[in-house]
Amino acid sequence: MFLCRSLRAAAPLAVPRPLATSAAVRAVHHDVTPAPEPPKRQGKNSFSLYIGDQADKKPAGIKSQDWMSELGRRWRAMPEFERKRYERKLAELKAQHQQLLNEYHRTYTPAQIAAREMITAREAAEKLAKRAKRVAKKENPQAKTSFTHFMMHLRSTLPAEQGKYMPDVAKLASAQWAQMSEEDKAPWIAKSQEEKSALALAKAVNAPATPAEEE
Repeated sequence: MFLCRSLRAAAPLAVPRPLATSAAVRAVHHDVTPAPEPPKRQGKNSFSLYIGDQADKKPAGIKSQDWMSELGRRWRAMPEFERKRYERKLAELKAQHQQLLNEYHRTYTPAQIAAREMITAREAAEKLAKRAKRVAKKENPQAKTSFTHFMMHLRSTLPAEQGKYMPDVAKLASAQWAQMSEEDKAPWIAKSQEEKSALALAKAVNAPATPAEEE
């Protein structure tokens, strides 16, 4: 888990401005209609495709986390030739996504795509600033691990009666996390890193001035 020292609660937090853009960049892009967000890839990994394939086969009365654990055991015991079927499907989805990306780059100009990237970067900077402002209000803020972010997201998707008991949620999340590829974990790792950056930013803003700075 990423740790951060306590922040001084009395110090005000200045919200950083959005990413600055040069006059040259603004001159190029001010009349350009930004491209929409690029297409996202469907299908996380072969195991997630297997889970989807088994969604309507869950026995009545079995808890979701127990069913997920059972699917994990079945997946690990599955013959290689059966796994290949899901791997081929995943490859098809990746190929389809690449086709969509190619079409995206054929449809929109580099300037339009660059304008979209600028918007995305600015929104990310604003989001980071807001997060830094929130965490600075806590006495002992700590960045959550990537797994914790994933687990809390999973909990929010569960039915109310199921998503309240954390030991069950943790068990379900652990079963899914163990089957996820590094590519699938990447968004949650990035989210943890983003929170760590926000904590570092808040700490820097709240740090006491040095004698040289005061002069």
